[in-house]
Amino acid sequence: AGDFNNISFYDFSGRVNRQLGKNGHLVYSFFSGADQYRNSEAYNFIREKNMMRWRNTVHSLKYTHMVGKQLFFKTHLARTVYKSTMQFQDEFPDQGFVLQGLNNQITDWSGKLSMDYTLSPALSLSGGGELITHTFRPSYFTQSTETARSDSGSTIRTVEPSLFLQTSYQPFRKLKLDLGMRYSHLITPGKTFSNWEPRVQVQLLPTENRSVFFSFTRMNQYLHSLASTGTGFNLEVWVPAKEDVPPLQVTSMSVGYRQVLGRWSFGQEVYAKNFRNLIMYGEGENITIFQGSDWSNQINKQGTGMSVGLENFVQFVHPKGQLDVAYTWSKTDHRFIGINQSQLFPFRFDRRHYLTAQGSYHLSKKWQVNAAFVLQSGQAFTSPTGVRPNGNIQHSTPIFYYTSINNSRFPLYHRLDVGLNYLKKTKRGHDATWSFGAYNVYNRKNPAYLDVVPVQSNGQTSYQVVPKDIYRDWE
Repeated sequence: AGDFNNISFYDFSGRVNRQLGKNGHLVYSFFSGADQYRNSEAYNFIREKNMMRWRNTVHSLKYTHMVGKQLFFKTHLARTVYKSTMQFQDEFPDQGFVLQGLNNQITDWSGKLSMDYTLSPALSLSGGGELITHTFRPSYFTQSTETARSDSGSTIRTVEPSLFLQTSYQPFRKLKLDLGMRYSHLITPGKTFSNWEPRVQVQLLPTENRSVFFSFTRMNQYLHSLASTGTGFNLEVWVPAKEDVPPLQVTSMSVGYRQVLGRWSFGQEVYAKNFRNLIMYGEGENITIFQGSDWSNQINKQGTGMSVGLENFVQFVHPKGQLDVAYTWSKTDHRFIGINQSQLFPFRFDRRHYLTAQGSYHLSKKWQVNAAFVLQSGQAFTSPTGVRPNGNIQHSTPIFYYTSINNSRFPLYHRLDVGLNYLKKTKRGHDATWSFGAYNVYNRKNPAYLDVVPVQSNGQTSYQVVPKDIYRDWE
């Protein structure tokens, strides 16, 4: 077989609604989607084949029951399965092949019971509880023949119960308060974690068309993400908090304003976030740390981070259409003691500039046209700053040197999507929509993968980071 690069994906979703009596409403929804990348190329008489697949399936059942006009009960049950597969295979002439990879699967069952109660136009309460069970299966495997295969890894089960209470209170016409508290708990093998998570928002309403707000939130995330920082695909693996890997804690504050002037709406928000207990791969480590059960001893822990940003939006509403434009400037840095000389470095998904523009317009009662444009800074990656040839430069792998983490960026990402909707009423009086669209209409080639290649010039060989013939159409 010859060299090739192939990307494929699909999404499939559905929703069913059912009215149960006068006061009950039942909704079932599901989603199934998968993205896959396959690559094959030959070098030095060796054929290298790679395959990466991400798959997500969600089933959800939600029941809402109204008791009078002031009290609502909500019950929500869900099952979510996320699985990623990464395979790397080398085929040798007359010597078989070596295959290695990682399967990472998370299965969640969740149940949530909540209540909304409106005491008066100025005061409302909501509260409830939630229970989530997580089952993690990070499994590293190797295979050297068509039959011989070894697997390592274990199944990790955690339970995450939580309780929450929130109130919305408007004591005066120009003042509104939203106050909440969530108690979260995580039960893992050998360790339990408990945290209080307060949420506060104060909103000032000097006029009917203008508001100023301040918010404070503290939350704990009991799932950690391990991701590579190199030029290739982002090999992200989700792992649970455990005895020696405490939960990620995020504290955020923001202040902003919104204003409406006729058909125009404006808004601006400044935010700051602080991160504690970040983790990342140790130097030179990758997915092979899951060969054994002691993966947590091969990562960097207790990392800290800071994210600051300025969000702006403008909206114009017309009887026949709407236009929304938003721009965000942000900066997200991480720090680990003993890594990168203990200096701050950009997070892989640090996006300094992010611009979106979306518009829709009704050509008639039945036809609607829409368009969406997105532009953002390329994600950060670690680029080599030096290289030393390892033998014959054409037939061996060079040795690269790195002096800092995430010191370069992918090219600017942008694309334009357009669509056309046909609206009609069914014989039973329901709304139906036929949608037609074109994705990335000007065929922008946004690289999903970068490679370091030798370049010959004037008898000298240098190395450059260049995009491979693999492009992405997702953000």
